[in-house]
Amino acid sequence: MINIRNLLDFGGNGNGVADNSPAFAAAIADILAEPNGASLFVPAGNYRIATQVVFPKTANKSIHVFGEWGSTIINCASVASSKAAFYVGGALAAGGTNFRVSDMSFVGGGTTAGTAFELKNANGAQFEGVSFNEMRDGVLMDASYAVSFLRCQAVNVGRIMINSSTSCHNLVIDRFKAYNVGLASNGRFLHVAGHTDNIVIQNSDFEYCYQVYSLADGGASLYFCQNYVEGTSTLPFSHTTAMYGASINNNFIGMGANFSIPNMKGGEFKRNRLHQQQVGFATSSVDVGTADNHAPSPSVLTPCQPTTVTAFLNGSSVGARPVAYQKDSNGYIHLYGEARVGTNGAPIFALPSFYYPMRTQRLNAIDTVDNSNVYVIVDAVNGNVVPTCSSPSLRVSLDGLAFRAAK
Repeated sequence: MINIRNLLDFGGNGNGVADNSPAFAAAIADILAEPNGASLFVPAGNYRIATQVVFPKTANKSIHVFGEWGSTIINCASVASSKAAFYVGGALAAGGTNFRVSDMSFVGGGTTAGTAFELKNANGAQFEGVSFNEMRDGVLMDASYAVSFLRCQAVNVGRIMINSSTSCHNLVIDRFKAYNVGLASNGRFLHVAGHTDNIVIQNSDFEYCYQVYSLADGGASLYFCQNYVEGTSTLPFSHTTAMYGASINNNFIGMGANFSIPNMKGGEFKRNRLHQQQVGFATSSVDVGTADNHAPSPSVLTPCQPTTVTAFLNGSSVGARPVAYQKDSNGYIHLYGEARVGTNGAPIFALPSFYYPMRTQRLNAIDTVDNSNVYVIVDAVNGNVVPTCSSPSLRVSLDGLAFRAAK
């Protein structure tokens, strides 16, 4: 049997004037008296909140707060600016919160006032069918992992829709509609301050947001796929430090500020549709696959460039073309350019460990002066690239040399 409470039974009043903070507090206390918790139904109406409502973190007890979609409005405008309307979680770090909210609309006091939620150690919190409108911030997160947002929307959120002050591993955002987010204060839809692994953002719509996401401390495994991105004011995808294995694939990206993506280490930018949009990659991005994008004029996609070798060994130097290397999305290393060999049979440069071959390679190359044979050893132990030339001209072309990386 489903155990459901009704906020009206605890003094709730959806007339837009009465303070419903005491009614929520009484209902929560009653729910937590149950062995396994219960659900709280908030009928259609405009429910003003004057002081913060706390949903404490309690082991083995579930709380599901739900309403009647847009007809159930939680008005956050009267809550103190330093607090969110709903606080979920607590100081206890271990375990999940078993908290879920669905089918409700939260409204603030304009794009500079009001915050809907603050999560603290709220692992596994779920937002489904929740609307965030006319407020400063949507959800503030601290040490909260495996949080999910499904079928939600944000309209006129002035600063940040989802703001995590720490890591937020295993964050899922699916079918989110965001419009005009971050424009009031040069903010963004998602900001994560801590190093975070496993972020999924898919099937969502970001229109006229200042920025889609900002990852301040990088991470690994970002999946940003099948989204619609239109009219961003600045760089939509920001990685302040290294982001490994990001997949930005199968998206529409258009009519926004031109941008170059920084700090992508490996990963893919593939099968995207660019519309009136110029996209490139900063020099801090390496080994990003860029196949099968559609960029009709005036759109321009500038692929991620290979890493140029600047540290040569044994008197070697660059020839007619820069010497460079790059890893593709299938794990193969490609060498490019022309080198002047300083000492025949000695290393001309060393690859970083991430680019070592699975086993030592002997590759066939040519001397660019007389087309004589050159064989090139790529050492699996130290990454040294060692050409042995049959001609005294000692010029070697590395173009077309490729091998499988060990990592």
